[in-house]
Amino acid sequence: MTAADFKPEFDPTPGVTGPIQGGLPTFTPINPLYCATPQCAADLVAVLSDLKPAIEFRGPLGTWPGGPFAQTKKVPWLIFQGDNGPVPINAGVLASIFTHGYPPTLAELMLRQSIAQTIQDGQAG
Repeated sequence: MTAADFKPEFDPTPGVTGPIQGGLPTFTPINPLYCATPQCAADLVAVLSDLKPAIEFRGPLGTWPGGPFAQTKKVPWLIFQGDNGPVPINAGVLASIFTHGYPPTLAELMLRQSIAQTIQDGQAG
C-alpha cells in the first residue's frame, strides 16, 4: 500500500450518550474524522510500515473521565513507539490529512511530520 493507493474511510455512527432527558437518552454524534474504519487504520499501518505502528481500539475522543456520558463505540488508534514508551494517535485524525486534496506524496509527508511531532511532544517532560 502506498500513499497514492490510500483512501480514507470514516465511520459516522459513533457518538456520546448522556442522561435521560424528557424520557429519552441523549445522543450527540462525534465528528466522523475522529472515527476511521478498521480497514482505513490497517491501510495506514501499511503506508507507515517502516514506523511499525500497532492498532489499538479506544474511544474516538481518547480517555474519558466517566460520569453520566459515554462514548458509544471504540475506533482505531495507531500506537507508535517513542523513546519513553507508546504514543497513541487517533487513526481518523491521521487519515483526515488525505481529505484535503493534497497530492498523495505531500499528504504522506505531512502525515509523517505530524506523527513525528506528536511523538516528540509525547516524549517531552
